[in-house]
Amino acid sequence: MDDQDADTDPWSAMAHEWHRRWGRFAEPAWAAVLDAAALRPGQGVLDVGCGPGDLLVHLTGLGVRVAGIDPAPGMIAVARALAPSADVRAGEASDLPWDDESFDLAIAINALHLAGEAAPALTEMSRVVVPGGHVAIVTWAEAQHNDVDVIARAVAADDGDESAADDEQEAVAGALDRLLAEAGLTAVATGLVETPWEAADDGALVRGVLLGEDPETLADRASVVVTAAAPFRLDDGSYRLRNHLRYAVGCVGARSR
Repeated sequence: MDDQDADTDPWSAMAHEWHRRWGRFAEPAWAAVLDAAALRPGQGVLDVGCGPGDLLVHLTGLGVRVAGIDPAPGMIAVARALAPSADVRAGEASDLPWDDESFDLAIAINALHLAGEAAPALTEMSRVVVPGGHVAIVTWAEAQHNDVDVIARAVAADDGDESAADDEQEAVAGALDRLLAEAGLTAVATGLVETPWEAADDGALVRGVLLGEDPETLADRASVVVTAAAPFRLDDGSYRLRNHLRYAVGCVGARSR
């Protein structure tokens, strides 16, 4: 990826840093979803919006057949390097380049809100999953469940964006249930999972929260981030933010022929 790609594709530009600072953040939610789907060695899993591939690496270690897709070339490059045995392709969630009934589980973690309308993506995810297999959605829980939102609101307020203080995810749990139902999926598990995020010091905190920002913005907003994060600072100078993800797992029914 050259500098021009980084300028036009911020997700590619931050791929390595995302892996380093947030790559395994959703691991507790991975466990909940894989348990609900009763995943077994030898089965196939598709990670939609795979990012730098941390879930792909985890799945490979479980002995399953692994594939991933992401629209950002930089994310694809990192994912292929980290999980060389995975079938990683560039593309969109609404147009998956795999045949019908190719997988036992398709999972999207914090990805469908970036893919435009979620309904077409869920239709595609269902298409590539075998009857009796599962489709899973994982996304940020409501703002009141996430310490990182306290910091995000402080940064937005410092920028004069008071609207960001509103809870825009007031009904996440209900929304996930509706998405599954609208896609013709039978819900088998839903839940709220604690997913803490840790930073070793002020610098790591600022770089993690403001991931993707330029050095000038990092320096300009550092004091705002550190001040807002004061309640989460530990005695050794590190930080631990308690956050939560919501998940919903649906079962794919039999298809008419």
